[in-house]
Amino acid sequence: MRETIETAWTELFGEPISRAPGIRIVRDAPNFAERIFLLRLGDGLTIAAPSGIDIDTTITPDEAFTRDFAGSLAPGLVLGPSWHGYADRGSFQPQGPCDARRVTDADGFREHVDAGEFEDGGFGDEPGEYLWYACFEDEERVAMGNMTNFAGHPADVGLVTRPDHRRKGHGTRLAGAMVAEALETLEVVRYRALTTNLASLAVARKLGFVQDGSNIVVRLGP
Repeated sequence: MRETIETAWTELFGEPISRAPGIRIVRDAPNFAERIFLLRLGDGLTIAAPSGIDIDTTITPDEAFTRDFAGSLAPGLVLGPSWHGYADRGSFQPQGPCDARRVTDADGFREHVDAGEFEDGGFGDEPGEYLWYACFEDEERVAMGNMTNFAGHPADVGLVTRPDHRRKGHGTRLAGAMVAEALETLEVVRYRALTTNLASLAVARKLGFVQDGSNIVVRLGP
């Protein structure tokens, strides 16, 4: 699993990723244009940033990996910290049946959830090359999930449950159905959630996802 994780990050940054203590700066990585990306793996911190932005490499990764530090790098919107968890066939824990189906739209669902929450769940305007799923109860969509790109495959879990149907296990069962399908052909699946989203983190852990890394993103201003 670790080799798959590190290979995926290396391809994204364009340089090998290190877990060794300290801070490493990657300048002008094509996949991180117009943003700063802080990745914590093990005791190491890798920061992708455009040229011209000063970064203090004398501070510790613990000091760097805060919203305050990220916000001081440049004017912009700070997103995170986000938790990264991974599961394979050995760690995955199925969570009971769910009426889960692949869908190509969010009809009958999107109007019931906050627009920002829908976007934070990994959804765009349409699925595109990725996979969207819905969990149904009496033919009504009560949760939606997506599998976006990780390591070149739809293997990154996103999840949103309708506010009026939460705390019923729909999200957990839907995510479980999505992961089970993915692991029929893939070796590793990833799950990301804000560290403040305790409900989403609980879903990930219940499904057997094990943490390996975290990140902060700074979207640069004009």
